[in-house]
Amino acid sequence: MKKPDPDGKVWFRIRAIDAEQVTVVGSFNAWDSGATPLRPLGDGWWEARVELAPGLYEYAYVIDGVWTTPPEAKITVPDGFGGHNGILEVLPADL
Repeated sequence: MKKPDPDGKVWFRIRAIDAEQVTVVGSFNAWDSGATPLRPLGDGWWEARVELAPGLYEYAYVIDGVWTTPPEAKITVPDGFGGHNGILEVLPADL
């Protein structure tokens, strides 16, 4: 579960050492690997803020073209291609 910031945005962060490109894909962006790039922070860390309405979402990271199960996901489901997607529950900001 994630509670969004007061502006309704949720943080996605992953460590991907030596990666050249990292994006987050999910049911919130039609699984479009070009829609939500993460920005490099240094020391292998990447992040993005995404505006998400409260609800349940499936998501994954794409690291240099390779779809990757989110390491922080406590719940995962099969993605239909031999991997797994994370499940993200976004809570209302006022809870």
